[in-house]
Amino acid sequence: MRINFRRFTAEEGASAVIVAIMLSLLLGMASLTIDIGMTYTDASAIQNVADAVALSLGRFLPVEDDEAAIAEIIALADEYAAKNGYFGLQAEDIVLGDLVSGRYGALTINLSKTSPTYLAKIIGVEEITSRKSATISAVPAGSVTGCVPVGISASAYETAMATGITEHVVFKAGGGGGESGFFGYIVIDGSNGNAKALLDTFKYGHDGEVCVGDTYPVAKGNKASVAKKGVNYRMSLCTHFPEDGGCTYQHYVENCPRVMSFMIYEFIDSTTVKVNGFSAFILEHSENEDEIQGSFINLNVPYTSYTSDIDGGIYTYKLTG
Repeated sequence: MRINFRRFTAEEGASAVIVAIMLSLLLGMASLTIDIGMTYTDASAIQNVADAVALSLGRFLPVEDDEAAIAEIIALADEYAAKNGYFGLQAEDIVLGDLVSGRYGALTINLSKTSPTYLAKIIGVEEITSRKSATISAVPAGSVTGCVPVGISASAYETAMATGITEHVVFKAGGGGGESGFFGYIVIDGSNGNAKALLDTFKYGHDGEVCVGDTYPVAKGNKASVAKKGVNYRMSLCTHFPEDGGCTYQHYVENCPRVMSFMIYEFIDSTTVKVNGFSAFILEHSENEDEIQGSFINLNVPYTSYTSDIDGGIYTYKLTG
């Protein structure tokens, strides 16, 4: 009986080594791919948290450049992050930016999460860190709900800002120029501009949305009595800061009836205006029947997709990064 013993050649031995190496590499790549996939899921989760926290803080922008205001933002960011399942937010994870006139107009949330690996440990990768961020910015609002039927021309508003005339400004409600430009009544409620309709819109604000680009007719006739009745009504409803006689431009509650949003517009012709932006002022007492007196203030409104090229002091917010 003959027994044959197979002899392995050097070439066959080398092939076995190569196959072993390739299998190891393939196993390592497969392991890393699985762990990367799991890390991608974690990264998506913290991106969602960053977006949610940034959007929650957008209504506070712009924020004053002082320690108390910044500390409040940090505390709120930590609170919102925890509500979304992210714990351990640090002060350095919050970056304020776009500092203009002592106020920050943007805020960035930086989050990170380190995920342990499982199969990738085979090739020496113990953990993978994901980093995500979201930036929210204050932008001039391009639409307003609750607008009153008065406005200011864009040129007059720019002049007021350039000259620093922002406090105790006399707004002319009837015909004429006034001290800071024409502040005539604008018919935004779809009525014929009669005194009763204008007074109601002045008292309660227009319940519809007024947007940049909208066109409206100018109310005809002298409506001086509307101004006085409307101002007195809104002034009487303020119950804040009683020791100081109510809200003023120095301290005010944003939803106080004394706070009014109004249009910044341009004339298309002598009877029609187009809305270019929005501003806000807080009403003040005036002895004259045909005047509205107040001071310009900053105001934040809920999110709107409409924005304006004119920074009139009314802000909404949007994710910009």
